Amino acid sequence: MTTLNSIPNPTIVSSAKGLSITSFVLGLVSLACGFVFVVPVIGAVLGFVAVRTEPAGRGFAIAGIWINLAITAFWLLVTTVLIVGLAAGLLTIPLWSN
Repeated sequence: MTTLNSIPNPTIVSSAKGLSITSFVLGLVSLACGFVFVVPVIGAVLGFVAVRTEPAGRGFAIAGIWINLAITAFWLLVTTVLIVGLAAGLLTIPLWSN
């Protein structure tokens, strides 16, 4: 006969990975579809939140952070080059012609 004290008490392990996987998927979707600023920033923020709150999904969260930050940095670089290039091109246009 088993008593109440001899029944093993299973510990509940949190295996929530929702934010981690969402961050990773947003990074992949941004990479595939070319979303520029909003989606990668949201994915990076979700990844940072997931690293702190979901230890089971740490790998997905870190991968999502890296992908999203790389996409954001790439598009910031492209935007900066385009703005500088356009500004340099506009400076070569003569403003007054005689």
